[in-house]
Order: sequence, then C-alpha cells, then structure tokens
Amino acid sequence: MTPPGFFEGLRQPFRGIGFVVRNPGLVRIWGWPVAIVFGLWTLGCVASIWGSMLYANSHVDVEAAAPGLETGVASLKYLLTRVITTMVGMASATLAAVLLSPIVAAPFNDRMGEVVEEREFGVPPPDFSTGKLVRDTARTVRLEALKVGVFLGVVGPITVVGLFLGPVSVLSTALSLGLTWLYFALDYVDGPLTRRNVGVRERVRLLMRHPAPMLGFGLGVWLLLLVPFVQLFFMPAAVVGGTRLCHRLGLIPAPSPTPTPTPTPTA
Repeated sequence: MTPPGFFEGLRQPFRGIGFVVRNPGLVRIWGWPVAIVFGLWTLGCVASIWGSMLYANSHVDVEAAAPGLETGVASLKYLLTRVITTMVGMASATLAAVLLSPIVAAPFNDRMGEVVEEREFGVPPPDFSTGKLVRDTARTVRLEALKVGVFLGVVGPITVVGLFLGPVSVLSTALSLGLTWLYFALDYVDGPLTRRNVGVRERVRLLMRHPAPMLGFGLGVWLLLLVPFVQLFFMPAAVVGGTRLCHRLGLIPAPSPTPTPTPTPTA
C-alpha cells in the first residue's frame, strides 16, 4: 500500500462527511453534543436577557424621573443598560459554549471512532477499564502540556522578535498555522491511538515519520471546524477522517480472522 501524502490526508475529513451521510443512524451519537451545547447556549442567552432586565430595574428608576426630558433620558438610559448587559451576557454565553463544545463532544467523538472502526475495519470496541481510563487521561494531559509547551517555546519567541523585525512576523504566522494544523491532526487521531495505548513519544515519532499526511489532515480539520457552533456538525466527519487516516498509516490493522475449527472425523 502506497503511504498517504499531504493531499490524501487533506481529503480524509471531507471523506468523513460522506461516511456520516451514508450512516444517518449515527445522529444518535453525534446529535447529543450538538443538543447539549446549543441547549446550554440557549439557557445562557435567556439568562442574559432576564439578568439584564433585573440589573436595569435595580439601577435605573424611570418612574422616579420627572416628566418630560428627564423621563426621556431615564428611559434611554434604561434601554441602553438592557441592550449592553444583554450583549455582554450573550457574548459570554457564546464564548463559554465555544470553549465547552470540544469537552462536551469528547466522549461522543470517542464512541464515534469505535463505531467507525467496527463498521469500516471490523475492529470490535475495547472493553471498559477504570485503570485504562486513568492512564488515558494522564497521557492526554501530558500530550496537551507538550503541545502548549512547543507552541509557547517556538512561536512565542519568534512573535516577540517579529515585533521589532517585520519579516520575522511572517515566519511566526506560518509556524502558528502549521502547529495549529498539527494540533488538530493530533486531536482527531487521538481516539484510535489511545485505544491502542500509543504513548506521547510514539505520537511525536508518528508526526516525524508522516509529517505530510498529518499536516494535510490537520489543515482539512481546521477548515471544517473554522466556524464556531457549525463545527459541532463537522466534528463527526473529522473523527471519521482521523480513524481512516490511522488505518491508511497502518495503525489500525484488520483483526485476524478467527480460524475455522477443523471438524473431527467420525469413525
């Protein structure tokens, strides 16, 4: 099998869309994070509207204003207070929903990956284990710390230098984009690698052995998840694409067929 290249990696998330469309029953998995995040966002917006009314009522007394110009000024102040506090509240609810969406979607994405492996490659899902869950969580924390450390250690100094040397800022932007794409790639191949106990060092070596397909895959995922909220509908495709890429890289071998027992000859 020919090793995948940059464009093969780039195509995987978009091919994942086709898989999701062909399997509409998977909405029972990926529909939950969409419903949860939009539900939390709606509650936050409603709370913002209600809170803005309470805040304005307690800080602006229109009825106490004298008739005429003073009443008009008080009414305008009341309206502006309602509008500004509502906008601040809704912006906060939106930001919270965007930040929470990957966390909410994580267990559902993991289940999606298991279904993809089972349907596409015949790999049954692993048995649940509390010890394995703890080890996987610790590995994820180490990986996230490594990613943040690399980003700050590489892009940070170049960005500071770029403040004084204009051309260096171009290099900083290019590095930021490249690292962002690699981070997305690592995020969406995490499920298959975690299920196979692939450690942090092995993941780094994976990037070094296959930089082109991983970079292309990360770019494809970045394009799909670029728009907040809309990203929730494309996360399943990114999960499918990451699982398929792992298979193309030989990380998800097909299970060995169960040997057919030889019938015992009868006398």
